[in-house]
Amino acid sequence: MNHSKKIVWLCVLSAISAAILAGGGVFLVMRQNQDHQLAKITNVYQDIQKNYYEQVDQKKLSDGAIKGMLAALDDPYTTFLDSSQSEEFNQQLSSEIGGIGATITKKQNHFLLMEEPSKETPAFKAGLQAGDEIISVNQQPVTNLSLKELVDKVRGKKGTKVVLQIKRDSQLFTVSLTRDKIHISSVSSLIDVNHPAVAKIQIKTFSSATSEDLKKEVKTLRKKNVQQFILDLRQNNGGFLIEGERVASMFLKNNQVIAKLEEKGQIVETIKAGKTLDNGFKITEPTIVLVDGQTASSAEIVAAALNESGDKILVGQQTFGKGTVQSINHLDNQSEIKLSTQKWLTPKNRWIHQKGLTPTIKVNLPTAQQLNVLNNSLSYDNHYSDKQKKLLISLMQFIGYDLNLQQFDQTFKQALTDIQSKNQLNITGEIDQATIEKLNELIFAKYLKEDLAYEMALGQLIKA
Repeated sequence: MNHSKKIVWLCVLSAISAAILAGGGVFLVMRQNQDHQLAKITNVYQDIQKNYYEQVDQKKLSDGAIKGMLAALDDPYTTFLDSSQSEEFNQQLSSEIGGIGATITKKQNHFLLMEEPSKETPAFKAGLQAGDEIISVNQQPVTNLSLKELVDKVRGKKGTKVVLQIKRDSQLFTVSLTRDKIHISSVSSLIDVNHPAVAKIQIKTFSSATSEDLKKEVKTLRKKNVQQFILDLRQNNGGFLIEGERVASMFLKNNQVIAKLEEKGQIVETIKAGKTLDNGFKITEPTIVLVDGQTASSAEIVAAALNESGDKILVGQQTFGKGTVQSINHLDNQSEIKLSTQKWLTPKNRWIHQKGLTPTIKVNLPTAQQLNVLNNSLSYDNHYSDKQKKLLISLMQFIGYDLNLQQFDQTFKQALTDIQSKNQLNITGEIDQATIEKLNELIFAKYLKEDLAYEMALGQLIKA
């Protein structure tokens, strides 16, 4: 949505809100706009104000009317945000928080600093170290707090103080810290131990500084002679569209299409890679992209652009499928709405809403549904429907057995026999309790030990 359009939308909302809350001049506004549908809303509002048997809070009533209109759109991404929801939403997408610059974890009811604080942070200046245990915050014991509750107590506005009681080995001491603005990078990287020319770069979300964070990370990796990247967009729910555009532009040649924006059936903008987005910083190293079922929104825009315009391979699972763009419109200083204003299309004009992107290389991972079928198989007395066979085939393929539907009975029996033989079980070629327990063990061991999508992407890079 362009700037002028946003202003128009805000003015309309402001006029409606002012008319409703003022009460007296409502009908004049309605006559001017000749909006009979809106007049119905106003009539109901006035009827409630005049005739409802109890006093009604005007703000509550007007907020309820707005929520009702948004709910009628049947769009989960169009929502009303009150002040607390708005603050939380904006914090999620911000690259800065007010805090002390320490990463905290919870282990067996103990809150510990995970790693050494970064230089120049309040935690570093106070001499805090990795492994320090937080005993109290502002003289309040932390014993019964959740990790989120503790973090919320430690965070706060820049310039405010927080007092922590710390335990280090057998020593107890208290430190007073002045909170500061802490940059939270949405990008991290890890160089492959066995292939030091390859690094995985993970983008957790597209926050307000993601493109700059990525640029810094890539520059650091280049100094370490990294020459190939695996871009990890798994579990990335999206964020700012402009940051997705900037990141995609870095991986593409100038003028290659990133995405197209559509309003009411018309393409209103074609976003292309170029210096205005990436400031001339390009990532030309061979790159493969990891995606999964939680890769959504801006992350899908990047994945689609790199795949369709940049010919990058996607590895993983079908993505989430969110093909709309939202704008934030402020109603007043206490509320705002998040409104779907555009569709976005891939460079090849595909709308992937509620469908998702299909990876170039699909990696099958066990699901809860599949495991439930496996664990309930005893009740079916080794007779399976085609649906159950397909699920069991997927599970057996996951642990390395080549099964197919046409010869299921024979190949499944052979696989079970092999598993029973290798694990000193009673060899029957049929499902029994001990075999199910062993299958579960093999599946979960492989699932937890191996990042199959990463290993497959790594194999593709090395092969290339």
